[in-house]
Formats: sequence, C-alpha cells, structure tokens
Amino acid sequence: MSEQPPAPVSRKPAPHRHRGSGLGRIGRKWPLFVWLLFIPALLALYEFGGGYFELNGTVEFDFEAVSGREVGRVDDVKVIIGQKVVRGDLLVILDTSLIDKEIASIKEELELERLDRDRRFSTAVQSLRVDLSELLMDQASDSAELDIFSSQLERLKGLLTRGLVDRETVSALEAKIAVLEKRGAMQPELIAEVKNDLAGSLARLSEVRQNERPGNSRLALLQQRREHCFLKAANDGVVADLSYQRGEIVPAGEPIVRLIIKEYDLATGEEVKRVMGFQPERFSHEQPAVGDELFVFPETNPSARIRMEVISVTPHVLNFPGRVRNAPNRMSRGRNIQLRTVPGQPHESLVPGEWVIIETSSKGFFGFLQGS
Repeated sequence: MSEQPPAPVSRKPAPHRHRGSGLGRIGRKWPLFVWLLFIPALLALYEFGGGYFELNGTVEFDFEAVSGREVGRVDDVKVIIGQKVVRGDLLVILDTSLIDKEIASIKEELELERLDRDRRFSTAVQSLRVDLSELLMDQASDSAELDIFSSQLERLKGLLTRGLVDRETVSALEAKIAVLEKRGAMQPELIAEVKNDLAGSLARLSEVRQNERPGNSRLALLQQRREHCFLKAANDGVVADLSYQRGEIVPAGEPIVRLIIKEYDLATGEEVKRVMGFQPERFSHEQPAVGDELFVFPETNPSARIRMEVISVTPHVLNFPGRVRNAPNRMSRGRNIQLRTVPGQPHESLVPGEWVIIETSSKGFFGFLQGS
C-alpha cells in the first residue's frame, strides 16, 4: 500500500507584538537555549543591579486616647466617627451630678462659716470701737477735770498763805491732780494700742471677705474633678473610634474616644504624613539614605504617585510584620525606612494604616526591559 502524503497543516498568523517593548524585540531573535541562559542572569540583574526596587510599607499614625480620670457615666458624646476636631474641642461630657451635690454642700458650709466669722469679727470690732470711745471720753473728761483742779489749787494755795484753809485740803487736791496727770500720761499709749487693734481687725475682716476662702482644699479638688469630666481633644485630628455611648459606665482610664492625630511640620506648619517602609536584607545594596526621595503608591489608590523623603533608616536588622514575610512560616528580616511627605506634595490619598508600595524614581535597566 502506497503511503499517503501528510495533510497540510494550517498555520495561524503570528500575533502582533508590541514593538515598544525592549524585551519583545530581543525575544523574537533569541532561540530557547539562549533564553534559558539569559533569564537567570536577568533575574540576578533585577535582584542586585540597577536603581529600581519595590518595598512594602504602611502609612503611620499616632493615636490620642481620650479617657476619664475616674469611673463615670457618659452624659453626652459631642462627636461622631470620622469627624475632624481641633485642639480644645469638647468630645465627651461625663455625669457631674454627684460632684455638683458635693460642691453645693461645701459651698453651703463655707457660707455658714463666713457668716459666723463675720459675726465674730464684727463683735470684736464693735468691742474695740467701744473701748476706743470710752478711752477718748475718759481722756477728755480727765483733761477738763485737770484744768478745773489746777485752777482750784492755785486759789487754795493763796488762801493757805493767809491761813484761810488748812494744809490737808490743799494736799488732798494735789493728790487728785497727780492721779489725773499720771492717767493722762498713759492715755495716749492706750488709745494708740486700741486704734492699732481696731485697724488690724478691720484689715483682717476685709481680707477674709475678699478671699472668701477660694483655696479651700476640698472645694478646689471637687472643682478640678468636675473640670476633668469635660473631655477635650489635646491635638488636631480625626475621630477614629467611639468605645462608649451615652448612659454607659466607663472605668477610670478606659479610652472613650480615640483620635488619629494630625502631624505638622514645625518649620512650615503644614500637615505631613509618614510611611514606614520595610527593606528586606537581600536589598541591602540598594539601601536609600536619609534625604533621598522615593515614590509611594497607596494600595487604596494605586494611580496616586506621592513623592516622599527618607527621614530615617534603622542601623540594625529586625523582624518584619507578618504581611511582609515571603512565606507564611518564614520570618522576613531587614531594615525599617521611615519617609515623610515633602512640603507642597498632596497626600490626601494616604489613608492611615493602609499598605503602600514604595519605589525609587528610576527603574534603571530592568525598566528598559519592561518597555517602560
């Protein structure tokens, strides 16, 4: 039996290749065994050569935990999740009813003390005023009586020389005058002393009334505790979490509100964001330096290209988070690279906590092979 000629094989036209790709242009001319030799070299070049590398990273952020200093019931919540706040904004009010009752009770006690104090001071002041008045009256009376007795003594002395009065009458009058003179010499000092006591009592009363004991330790402590029931933001930020609602009891120190804090450049006052990159050990030859600029691509918005500056590189190798590991049960190690947005660079697309891809600005030779 004669052999039949083989049936013709239909051939499909070769697919059109993109001529802009360096890899495609080379691939059409190289046989398979050349590719088998070239691919490992190409991978090595990608791994160890050129200026291009990609790193995983995450957008860093800091929390502010807002909590009460003692156990309390939430009376009102003034914010919602996602709300922007500025420093000093009121976030939460804790119930102050018990503290208010204690404050009212102490104020009532202080008022009673003040009235009793005023009464006692008023009594002392009134007594000193009476004493001063009596001393002044005695001084005036003694002075007038001394004048009268002095005139009588002069007249009696004249009568004594003529034998019209006896010596005992004159001596008795002289004794009265001596007593008045001695008492008159002491009266100015007594009057000055009472005046000083009166002035001091009036000054102390005025001082007490002005101060009204605002530094009462119990009252001051209660007023401070009451002030701490009005929880305010210590930083600008965004409300990230509300752990308690109105009417719930909150333990002391337990966060009620968590804020994602905004960070500002000290020189310009412009808001900045930070990214922590994870550079594996195998890329140690490509380690960026502080001041280098890299590009960050957010996972939630890959089309965004954000220029950031390297601000620190850890000098030691450490373990990476689980997501950065190459294999589930294999620990990845390397260096942390911290970046910060440069002034004037839009960064709204960076979401706190999200993962990002970090690239250098140039892809070098591998970029050429990709046809970029």
